[in-house]
Amino acid sequence: MGNESARVLVCNAGTLHVFALAKALHREGLLHACATSLFVSRRQLGLLPAFGPRAFRRDAIARRVANRMCPELEGRVRAYPLPELLHLGCSRLGLGSRDAWIRWRNRRFQAWVARRILDGVDVVWSFDTCSRWLFSAAKSRGLKCVLDVSIAHPAAGDEILSEHAARCPQYSSDLHGLGKSAAEIAERQLEMELADIVVSASSFTAGTLDRFQVPREKVRVVPYGVNLDGFHPAADAGVTREKTTFLFVGWFSQRKGIYYLLEAWARSGLGARHELLLAGGSRGQLRCWPGELPAGVRCLGRVPHGELASVYRGADVFVFPSLFEGFGLVLLEAMASGLPVLTTPHTAGPDLVADGTEGFLSAPGDVSELAAQMRMLADDPVRCRAMGSAARRRAEYYTWERYGANCAKVVGDLVNLRSGPSGR
Repeated sequence: MGNESARVLVCNAGTLHVFALAKALHREGLLHACATSLFVSRRQLGLLPAFGPRAFRRDAIARRVANRMCPELEGRVRAYPLPELLHLGCSRLGLGSRDAWIRWRNRRFQAWVARRILDGVDVVWSFDTCSRWLFSAAKSRGLKCVLDVSIAHPAAGDEILSEHAARCPQYSSDLHGLGKSAAEIAERQLEMELADIVVSASSFTAGTLDRFQVPREKVRVVPYGVNLDGFHPAADAGVTREKTTFLFVGWFSQRKGIYYLLEAWARSGLGARHELLLAGGSRGQLRCWPGELPAGVRCLGRVPHGELASVYRGADVFVFPSLFEGFGLVLLEAMASGLPVLTTPHTAGPDLVADGTEGFLSAPGDVSELAAQMRMLADDPVRCRAMGSAARRRAEYYTWERYGANCAKVVGDLVNLRSGPSGR
């Protein structure tokens, strides 16, 4: 079986980069189908009113469901929405555990894919937490399996997050991802064992897999891409501004380092003249921060992905002090937007950033160093702009086209039963 004849099923119950992957393989002539939970077509969107209350207008809903749409894949996507709709509805009403609902959704989704979509498939490319039962069914048919790990090994995550919970217990209740059960970790490990190839997006993730006995020859590092046309520097990027705007984008969770960021901002003393924007949640979601937020901090709430590009263009520096990631696609989006990035080695930072050129790295939780880095960029706007320009040049290497070619190489290595370079 040659690479050109391989038929790949891409599937995941959530969003992540499933459509980007499916589009990339489709352009390489490898996509058989894409299976997901919710998918909104242009025809469905067209049934909505163009006028009336803003919340129900077509344009407003289109922004909210942008990550559930992909015009290029219409006709190639199979959707199983009921478990996802129940999970979303019950989670928002506070009925049951969100994690329990996700596990239930994922099991239902896998069973549906195994029953309905495996015919005519050569390779199943699926994502972590949503593959164990699907891979078992695929293996019984003699199919090849690729596991796409969106975050580093869960056992490594437990170690890292437990360390930070002990260091700062006042933030531990907002450490999402801490305390995975032995059964959950065992299931994730079994996914990796069933997979013929495990794809990780960063060297940090690959390193954690290595630590927990995932064979090196099984692992491929395939970095994500970024839409360079959608994410680009502001027209006035070279103009000196009176204040420096720092930006964070992500969940308001201590796993993303948000409380360390607030501490660093308070310690930096920048709040009187500069600002820190937090996109991804509301003030009420910062439950572990008592009293007023430090001066200069503003919460933007949840920003639809379709509106993020303009948020990046309104900032000068991107800050993402995450404790534990798989990649952190927001880093590439920010760099493509011409922003220097301040991040940690527990992200794709070491792969993307030469320390002091496109940004700076600091150890997770090193509040003093992060504060010093923010002061340095606020005090030296010329250097800040130069680093932003370097970040854009670096981001231009990471296209979705390059990502697609790398994914096609993974498929080719797999179906031709030859071992390609590990990329490590």
